[in-house]
Amino acid sequence: MSPLPSISPSETIRVDRAALHAFVDAQADLIERTPVPDDVLSPEDLFPAALDPERLWRIAGVATLIGLAIYEDAERFIAPAAEPS
Repeated sequence: MSPLPSISPSETIRVDRAALHAFVDAQADLIERTPVPDDVLSPEDLFPAALDPERLWRIAGVATLIGLAIYEDAERFIAPAAEPS
């Protein structure tokens, strides 16, 4: 794996890490509180070396809720860059 290229931060926009972290935290709480439905396929039905059903459910929740939210409304996680000192 090659190292990431050296880049300089944008001077006009930045990722609003506080908003992103708050969103991910709220989604993680939601995912953890959601019970695993009885009709979820067992991991063995999906692939032989799969994880347990609850773990699979939680991982799918993270990928779905967070990925979809960022795809649909990424602007809420973008903020103006700080003014230069």
